[in-house]
Amino acid sequence: MLMPSALFTSMDQYLQGLFVLANDSATEVRKLVCAAFVQLIEVRPTFLEPRLRNVIEYMLQVNEDADDGVALEACEFWSAYCDAQLPPENMKEFLPCLLPEDESLPDRDQDLKPRFHSSWFHGAENLEDDDDDTVNVWNLWKCSAVALDVLY
Repeated sequence: MLMPSALFTSMDQYLQGLFVLANDSATEVRKLVCAAFVQLIEVRPTFLEPRLRNVIEYMLQVNEDADDGVALEACEFWSAYCDAQLPPENMKEFLPCLLPEDESLPDRDQDLKPRFHSSWFHGAENLEDDDDDTVNVWNLWKCSAVALDVLY
């Protein structure tokens, strides 16, 4: 994918602008910042390498954003990072934050049980075709599952 030459030559200013906007109070702005980092890592990961630590720390922070849309955009970063084939050692120190494992905490029922009513899985007769769209919606849970799959 080609990058506009103006963006190519102004990349430092562009990245500085993204970091200025990173903690904007508007959720739409934070979503766009996350999307920009994802696109950059997909198109030109070398541009992010000098600032990769800051980008990773930001993505970890917004993975916990109160807005699901922002968290979903941030979650896309981890799969894109792995696809970019950047050195795995860049992520090593961040893996405990990204993939926390606390075996002293017991699993809670709400973390393990499916969120859907059991008739959803047992072919309830009253389901209409419109329900297929609900299953196919990309959400934070699905995105996280893909990211974990790629990371492991």
